[in-house]
Amino acid sequence: MLRYKGYCANAEYEEESKVWHGKIEGIKDLVTFESESAAEIENEFHAAVDDYLEFCKEVGKEPETYGEAVKQVKECAEDVKKRGEEAKGSDVLEFMDSFLTKEEIEESNKRVKAAFEER
Repeated sequence: MLRYKGYCANAEYEEESKVWHGKIEGIKDLVTFESESAAEIENEFHAAVDDYLEFCKEVGKEPETYGEAVKQVKECAEDVKKRGEEAKGSDVLEFMDSFLTKEEIEESNKRVKAAFEER
């Protein structure tokens, strides 16, 4: 795992093209980097983060952070734990249904569809 300025990424080697590829994890924006050298992949990751931050600054966009994604996961885990404690002794299906209402599922589906249409 590569780390820099609060961002994380993994890099993988593609045998066929003989190139290292990586992607910043934990943000919605797609930020990738690559290198033909394992020794240089970390520098390319750093450059990708710096470019992303500079781009966000230029266009007046607040950069996403890995920490925000981690915070959302922790909040979700806390919610699951809380609901699990509340559901002790109840029916498993009722417990599963308690996570999202039909309206929440429909709203989530709309947001996902809109995000894909934007790309």
